[in-house]
Amino acid sequence: MPIDPKVGPKSVTGADSAEAQTEFFLAASHQLKSPLAIVQWCLQSLLESPELATKERTLVVKALTQTNTMSHLITDMLHIFRLVNQRGRLANLVSVDLNRIIDETVEQGVELAHGAKVQVEKGPIEQLPFIPAEETYLRQALYNLIENAIKYSYPGGRVTVTAEREKDGRIGISVTDQGIGIGEADQLKLFTEFFRSEAARDHAHEGTGLGLVLVKHVIEELGGTVSVKSRLQHGSTFTIHLPVKR
Repeated sequence: MPIDPKVGPKSVTGADSAEAQTEFFLAASHQLKSPLAIVQWCLQSLLESPELATKERTLVVKALTQTNTMSHLITDMLHIFRLVNQRGRLANLVSVDLNRIIDETVEQGVELAHGAKVQVEKGPIEQLPFIPAEETYLRQALYNLIENAIKYSYPGGRVTVTAEREKDGRIGISVTDQGIGIGEADQLKLFTEFFRSEAARDHAHEGTGLGLVLVKHVIEELGGTVSVKSRLQHGSTFTIHLPVKR
């Protein structure tokens, strides 16, 4: 069939090209999420069937784990893609209540930790000032840190969230676990796309390697930084450092 030159590919440059790429990526990602959700629903329904044999149940659990990982991967990629394309121009900066965000995110962590037999708690937290931030992204960044701490903890372990005014005037929010820890060499690669340390892969098979990348993008977009202190088999502390003013 002949190609109509009027319908052929257009030459786009600069902002037009970036916008076209963004639209394509977002559309493709949403198209992927819909069939994945159907597959997840079907697998979950199979698991609830009392007639499913043990061997088949094991296979369904593995398949559901992988589809969950894929769904998380797409969601994380969408968040990161939006952040990268909005760099320097987040539109919804408002004055947010850090104490409330911490309280509510820790409560989410408590619910998440039940199945892993890990305790999530608040440690010392000062009365913090309101700061300018994009609340949805900030919540996601803190939740990612808590989720990671739970995932890489041992059963019976504890995850503690603390917050304080730091000496330089910034706000420091820390998430500390008693889990597998991270080697020095791996700490240099933690915020690289799709990186997962060998210890992390051995301990938890499910993971996208994008959670910490998203945290870094969010916090840097808000004018802050992220730091980590860790030793293998001795747990980790991730701290986000946020400015009070922009």
